[in-house]
Amino acid sequence: MMFMTKLLSITMPMKSRTTLAEAKEAAIKYIAFKMRTVFEVETKLARCGFDDPIIQEVIAHYSELGYLNDELYVTKYIKEWKKTKHESFNMLKIRLRRKGIKDEIINKGLHYSTYEEKERIVSCFEKRYGYIEQFDITQLKDVKFTRKFYGFLSRKGFSSESINQLFSKIYGE
Repeated sequence: MMFMTKLLSITMPMKSRTTLAEAKEAAIKYIAFKMRTVFEVETKLARCGFDDPIIQEVIAHYSELGYLNDELYVTKYIKEWKKTKHESFNMLKIRLRRKGIKDEIINKGLHYSTYEEKERIVSCFEKRYGYIEQFDITQLKDVKFTRKFYGFLSRKGFSSESINQLFSKIYGE
């Protein structure tokens, strides 16, 4: 029976909830799982049925306590992104914007981060195709392979200029 009530509470729209204590509890449960942005917490609380003034009060409370800090989130996200993702600078910006982070905070976080697109595109290439020095250049003469290669890198967010520079590096020009 308990499973059914949980299922109904997920699928049925919530009534407007008004208590500040409930909102704080819902927010801390959401924040405790992993670091969140202000936008993510606002969205979650709105989906739970809390009114806007209560949501803003909860955001202010947890921001004051240091649980919600978009600048800290950006620096930690960039640090983790550098280790795990083989994507371009543009793709990173898109991911952070989707999380509701403002451009000035993103740029500030990237300013303190050492980032080199040439290194990123080379690491992305090497992860997929192996070391550049050992790459068989004859594969690039195949139009189908070149299209796939170009498409793969452009979907990772690299500009055509960066991809063309990588082509030049592979050809040894």
